[in-house]
Order: sequence, then structure tokens, then C-alpha cells
Amino acid sequence: MSGFSVGNRVSIPGGEGEIVQIEERAGDTADLLYVQTATGVRPFPSTAGVEKVTSPIDHLMHGSFGDPARYALRKRTALLDLTHRTDRFVALPNSRVEIEPYQVEAARQVLTSFDRRYLIADEVGLGKTTEAGIVLKELSIREHAERVLIVTPAPLQEQWQTEMREKFGRDYDIYDRERIRELQAGSAADNVWELNDRVITSIDFAKQDDNVDALANLKPEWDLAIFDEAHHLTARRRSSGRIERTKRYNLAEVIAACTDGLLFLTATCNR
Repeated sequence: MSGFSVGNRVSIPGGEGEIVQIEERAGDTADLLYVQTATGVRPFPSTAGVEKVTSPIDHLMHGSFGDPARYALRKRTALLDLTHRTDRFVALPNSRVEIEPYQVEAARQVLTSFDRRYLIADEVGLGKTTEAGIVLKELSIREHAERVLIVTPAPLQEQWQTEMREKFGRDYDIYDRERIRELQAGSAADNVWELNDRVITSIDFAKQDDNVDALANLKPEWDLAIFDEAHHLTARRRSSGRIERTKRYNLAEVIAACTDGLLFLTATCNR
């Protein structure tokens, strides 16, 4: 007997199968094993590279254990593979920008969080725009950021537009009063803020009443909204105890209510 039994799971040249019949041969002739494969029943001599496929239960029943060090290595490999399926960066190799390790770590925290609502408060010149760009492009490639709104002081609008295009290959439309009029004249849409999926606008333009109303009634909403110079979104408590909210603050509240992810960027962080 070859040591095989009907019902054994075996590996064979080219795959695996299950023994359904054994033809015993006399003398030195190898037994003939009939193995059920994906393509049908095929005969194999028992000596033709056929091996039993043992399950973890088989190993436990026979007290057969592998090398602990090898097991630890395989476990570590599996954990690393599962981990980096979700936080592996796919956008960085295609970005035309020099990226520092601390910027990657900041972006990783945002990308792996549940709600993606963060304040990034780096010092001036440390690349908050780059960190936001990494997050934007990574989410876009993963199809999690189709609609993006960037709110920034007016003098920085074109800078953001240029950096997003040149460093991350993403084009954004700048919304100002003239652009709004152009869109309204060329479209029958009720809300022009729904016409473009990547928008940059100034905080002082967006805080105007008609824009706030339009932004509060968006369908679809934003996947991600970014506020640059977010320390300008102020609310003050008066001596009477009443909280006075500025129009900029109210704008931020409206946008926060109609976006999935929210990034505040500032070089000022009061402790």
C-alpha cells in the first residue's frame, strides 16, 4: 500500500485534488491514484509527485508542529500585508514634489482615521499645503474624494490652484463673483456650486449670504473640505457671556455640516 486513502486531499503536479479511487499494483509497481481535479478524474502513480495535503487539525492530532521562529515570521508577514493594504500610499510615486517624512506621517494619520476631521498646525514654511495635497490625491485615487472644496484667503487662491496642478496633477476651478456669473449665464442649474467637483474659493467671498445659502443646500455634498489659515474662523465670548460668531465662523459651520472630511490648516495654535 502507498499510504494513501480514498478521500485524502492531495497536491498533484499542477494543482490539488481528492483521491476518489486507488488501484493497487503488485510488486514494485506504484499504486495508481485516481484524483478528482477541477477538470475531471485523472490517474496518477503514487510516486509521481503526489503528496498529502494536511490540514491544521491533522497537525494537531499528530502533535506535528513547525519551527516557532518560522511561524513568527510568517505571522508577521501576514500582519504587515493586511496593514499596508489600507495605508499604503499610491499617490506619492506620481507626485512631482519633494516630501518630508513628517508630512507623510501627518497625511497617514488623516487617511487612516475614521472621520478624517483634523487640524494641521505646523509652523510657517513646513508644508501644510503639501500635506493637504497628499491627502487629497490619495483619497482621489482611492475614489473617496470626488468633490473637494478648498477655502483660503483671497491672495492664496492662485497659489493653491498652481500647487495642486503642478505638484499633484489636479485642476481646480476658482470661484469668485465673476466666475459665478459666468456659470449662472451658461447653465440652467439652480446651484452653481454643484457644477464643479474641485473648487477653490476665498473665505471672504464664500461667507457672503447668497453663497452661504447655496453651500448649505448642496446635493451632492463635499467629500472633503479644506480651510487654509483656519485661525481666522473666530468666535468670541463677550463680557455678558454671549458668544459672538463671525461670518467666517458661520461659513465654516455650514460647510462642516455638508462634508464628509474636514481639514483645518493653520500656523497658529494656541495652547
